[in-house]
Amino acid sequence: MHIGTSARPFVFFALLATPVAAIACDKLEAGDRNAFAVSKAGIGSAPSPASSASGALLPAAPDVATLVERVRPAVVNITVTAETKISEAPSQLPFDFFGPQNPRGGPRGDRSFQRRGLGSGFIIDQAGHVITNAHVVAEAKTVKVRLLDEREFTATVRGRDTQLDVAVLDLAGASKLPLVELGSSDATRIGDYVVAIGNPFGLGDTVTMGIVSAKSRAIGAGPYDDFIQTDAAINPGNSGGPLLNVQGQVVGINTAINPNGQGIGFAIPISSQSWLLYIVCVVEMWLSWCDYYRNFYKL
Repeated sequence: MHIGTSARPFVFFALLATPVAAIACDKLEAGDRNAFAVSKAGIGSAPSPASSASGALLPAAPDVATLVERVRPAVVNITVTAETKISEAPSQLPFDFFGPQNPRGGPRGDRSFQRRGLGSGFIIDQAGHVITNAHVVAEAKTVKVRLLDEREFTATVRGRDTQLDVAVLDLAGASKLPLVELGSSDATRIGDYVVAIGNPFGLGDTVTMGIVSAKSRAIGAGPYDDFIQTDAAINPGNSGGPLLNVQGQVVGINTAINPNGQGIGFAIPISSQSWLLYIVCVVEMWLSWCDYYRNFYKL
C-alpha cells in the first residue's frame, strides 16, 4: 500500500510511540504490583504513630534464659511444718492463698493436725533476710530454706504482717548469698512481660512467663486489697516467690490464684523506695509503723 507524504509523520510517531507505551505499561504494571503488595501487607493493620516512629509494634521477646540464670540462685524453696487447728467452717474466699487447708470431710472443733507446707521466697540482703508470704509460715514450728546451690538453713520468722500477707525470715549463719534486686511495680504496665520463679507442688526452681493482665485488682483479701494480676502460671508452692520484670527486678510477690480458672494469678505489688523501710518495720515488729508505711506509701 502506498503511503502519502502527509501521512508519514503520523506513521513515524505511531512506530515511535509503540515501544514507549510498552515501557510505560511495564512500569505501570510494576507500580501496580508494588502498590498491591503494600496494600496487601497493610490489610487490617493501620500504622500507628508508635509503630512508625520506633519500628515494630511488638519488640522481640526478652532474653528470659539470661534473666533466670542471674536471678534464680536468689530464689529459695521453703518447707514448713506446723500444727494447725481445724476451723469450724471452711473459708468462703473465692481465691486460694495456698495457706493451710483443712482435710475435707474431716472432724471439726478443737482438734489439731500436723501439716507440711511448701512455699517460695527470695533473698534481699547479705544479712540473710528472706521475703515470703505470711500465710506460708503461719503457725510454723520449723521452717527450712533451701537454695539453688543445695545449701539448706533452718530459718527464723523475724516478723509477719498478716494485713499485707508478708513475712521476713532470717537465715542464721548464712554467708555469700545471692540477692535479688527490687524494682517498682508503679513502673510496670499492663501488657508487660513478667516471669515467676518458685516451688510449685515441690517442683523447685520452676520458671513460668506471662504478662501483667491487670493492676490494682481487688479480690476480697482484706484492707490492703491491691494486686497485680498475671497469666504467668502460679500454683501451690509458688506463694512468696518473686514476680520479675524483664530487667530481672522483683515487682511483686506471688500470692494467690483463682482456683476456678486458668491463667489468673495474683501478686502483691512492691516498690523498692518504700519496701526497704517497710521490711525494717516487719523485722522489728513495729506494727504501728507498718500501718503508717502501708498507708503512706499505699502498699
